[in-house]
Amino acid sequence: MKELDLQIVEKGQDQSDILQKIHELSQTLERNTKPHQHLLAYTDGSTETGMRKSKNSGYGIRITTDTHTHF
Repeated sequence: MKELDLQIVEKGQDQSDILQKIHELSQTLERNTKPHQHLLAYTDGSTETGMRKSKNSGYGIRITTDTHTHF
């Protein structure tokens, strides 16, 4: 590790902006959808959350209409 100049450091406190992103998503859906409209939501599924303190793996989400038109 020393030859590769790798360092192990403790990760600081989670500074996630997930609450802000949730609010932005909520606002977007309220403005751009109709009552009873069907939506499809896709996540990137890139992180296993079972062993993590934080259950947030990120917020790679894509939301489309049922005809696959994205927001």
